[in-house]
Amino acid sequence: MYGHILKYRLMCLTKDKDNMFWILIFPIVLSTLLYAALSNIGNQELFHQIPLALVAEEEESEEVTRLMNATDLVEFQMMDQTEAQASLENEELIGYVLMDEEMKFVVQTKGMEQSIVRLFLNHYRQTVGTVENIMRNHPEQMGSVVNRLETRQVFTTPVSAARAKLDPMLIFFFALIAMTCMYGAYLGLREAVDIQANLSDLAARINIAPIHKMKTFFYSISAAVIIQVLIISVLLAYLQFVLKINLGDRSVLIYLTSVLGSVLGVMAGAFIGTVLKTSENMKNAIVTIFSLGGAYLAGLMNFSTKYTVAENVPILTVLNPVNLLADAYYALYMFDSLERYWMNIMYMIGFIILFFLGTYMNVRRRKYASI
Repeated sequence: MYGHILKYRLMCLTKDKDNMFWILIFPIVLSTLLYAALSNIGNQELFHQIPLALVAEEEESEEVTRLMNATDLVEFQMMDQTEAQASLENEELIGYVLMDEEMKFVVQTKGMEQSIVRLFLNHYRQTVGTVENIMRNHPEQMGSVVNRLETRQVFTTPVSAARAKLDPMLIFFFALIAMTCMYGAYLGLREAVDIQANLSDLAARINIAPIHKMKTFFYSISAAVIIQVLIISVLLAYLQFVLKINLGDRSVLIYLTSVLGSVLGVMAGAFIGTVLKTSENMKNAIVTIFSLGGAYLAGLMNFSTKYTVAENVPILTVLNPVNLLADAYYALYMFDSLERYWMNIMYMIGFIILFFLGTYMNVRRRKYASI
């Protein structure tokens, strides 16, 4: 009986052209367009030197530029004050340093670049103040002080918590894979509709068959999960072998995570289809909002959205299944430790259990006076 129901449910689901387009064709087309639009985003120069002018006497400028040009962050240009002010107003500079009785930093607007320059200027002031203090109190130490200024020592070693350098393009593709998994909700919704006699003629015929309704529903959901797993497998193969996108070296965990995400998507659709007392069209609209809205918050349209949500409304990072799945891929790619990955997996399993219990309770207790 299981094989018979499974076979015909597979045939019914695969012949649903609308669902097959959105679940299979649309993600492949979207991934191709994303790849074409974003393939060079990781190769673009993300940093440029900060343009800055120095207004000072010649003897002062040599000392200042030597200390300030020790970093590649700032590009100094020598100008007189009139020229520097004109360049600042034309937005050719972010500001200029005026060496008067005391050093002044002249800007037109506030921003990150101005803040960075201010940090370096404060460092310069501290260095000059230290040297002047040593000259007054310990002139015999000036030789060693000059040597230390010319050869600065670094007492810390930077250690990255990441196992790889993240290509910004991957944020979009992680969210795309997660969204495709959640598109399994369309299949779950279809199975939920086809088991409720008040929603379709097919469901009415199924309900009068001499087999337990929950068994029929379980067999049907199995068919939906199998199709969704096959679809996500096709998408992963397309991304890795056709578009040549490097999703990381943990391929087995990536695939198993996608399988779990497919189950989550199908169960979410079944939950929506059985719990809500609205029309089928309204339920389809809710599934669309659930998957596309979740993908937007997970960074599909703008990768900075993911971080904005995490900073301002952190609860949404947990309540959004698409984000949990996308973040699981991110953790697999970025970190040696799997702690963050398993935390996302636990949340996803929790959602699956919640959706399953909600679906089970609503399907089990639903009776029909007449079919």
